[in-house]
Amino acid sequence: GIAMGNGARATKAVSRLVLLDGAFSTLPGVLAQGRRVIANMERVANFFLVKTVYSTVLAAVTVVAALLVPITYPFLPRQLTLVSALTIGIPGFLLSLPASSERYVPGFLRRVLTFAIPAGIVLAVAALVVTAVAGDPDVAGPQRARTLATLVTLGLGMVVVVLHARPLVWWKLVMVAALTLAGVAAPYVPLAADFFLLERPDGRQWLLVAAVVAVGGAALVGIRALARRRAPHPRDKIS
Repeated sequence: GIAMGNGARATKAVSRLVLLDGAFSTLPGVLAQGRRVIANMERVANFFLVKTVYSTVLAAVTVVAALLVPITYPFLPRQLTLVSALTIGIPGFLLSLPASSERYVPGFLRRVLTFAIPAGIVLAVAALVVTAVAGDPDVAGPQRARTLATLVTLGLGMVVVVLHARPLVWWKLVMVAALTLAGVAAPYVPLAADFFLLERPDGRQWLLVAAVVAVGGAALVGIRALARRRAPHPRDKIS
């Protein structure tokens, strides 16, 4: 219930919302703010859960595989910091600024898990594949392998951002382009390369990164489409 600020005390006591200025014209702004909060919670939850899933899968695979063959975790902690900043922290903050017109639809947890779990597995597999290929001494050394795994995870993380940033208006496209450029340029900026322990890939290694990102990105698009079909998104409910 909604009560006016100058209404009876009993009315205001049982209402869930009181308009202190007594003007219904403030309701659209209140509704937009509530929708923005709910939409941002779901969007950021997808970002964080995808990272949680692929980090957990990589940790489990590394521990189990280490019992059979020598294997190391594909990233260093500081490299994961770079990935998290460019694919979670910065886009999550910027995407939370505009108002949202999406209506709330029950099923938040189901929608998030339906996408985040398979998407996280895709990112983990991509990191393991590029690490296995680049870990060959004839292709690259351990540090170069970590660099390529970081770049692949950055690329697929940006695909996740794009899938959850719709509608893709101009400023979102600029944001994605700037964050992608920052990730690609990191191995070529001495300060960033030294801090994050990144090496400059050669042309063949960039082709490997692009191929893995292309295949993994296609898988993420398919997962997103399937997830929206099985657990409709709030945007699907708006006519």
